[in-house]
Amino acid sequence: MNEDGISLLEVIITTVIIGLLTSVAALSINHYLMLGKTKVVNADLITLSTAVRLYLKDNRGIPVSFNPATDLVPKYLPELPVDPFSSNENTGYTIEVREDPADGIPKVYIGSCGPDGVVDYGESGSKDDIYKYVK
Repeated sequence: MNEDGISLLEVIITTVIIGLLTSVAALSINHYLMLGKTKVVNADLITLSTAVRLYLKDNRGIPVSFNPATDLVPKYLPELPVDPFSSNENTGYTIEVREDPADGIPKVYIGSCGPDGVVDYGESGSKDDIYKYVK
C-alpha cells in the first residue's frame, strides 16, 4: 500500500514547532521595543532637563506654579515630547514642582510613567518610572 500525503501527526508536530518559533520571536520583539522606548525616554529627559534648567536660570529659581505647556513652549522647546510608555498617544511627560524624597528640597520633577503606564514617582512597589529631579 503506497499512500501519498501527510499524516495528522506530521501536521500537529509542524504546528507546534511553528508556534514555538512564533512565541520566541514575539518575546524578542517585545524586549527590543521596551529597550527602544527606554532609550527614547532617556534622550527626552535630557532635552527636557536642559529646557527646564534654562527656564529656571531665566526666572531665577524654582517657581511657585509651573505649567510646562506655557512656560517651556515655544521659548525653550518647539513642543513637548510625548511619553512613549503612555497609553494615550497625546500624553506628555509629567513635569511639575515637587519635593525630592532624597533631600526634601523642592525641585522640578520630570518623569515618564514607565512600562506599567502609571505615574507613581518611583515610590511604589513597581519602581518602573524613569525620572529626573532638576534644581
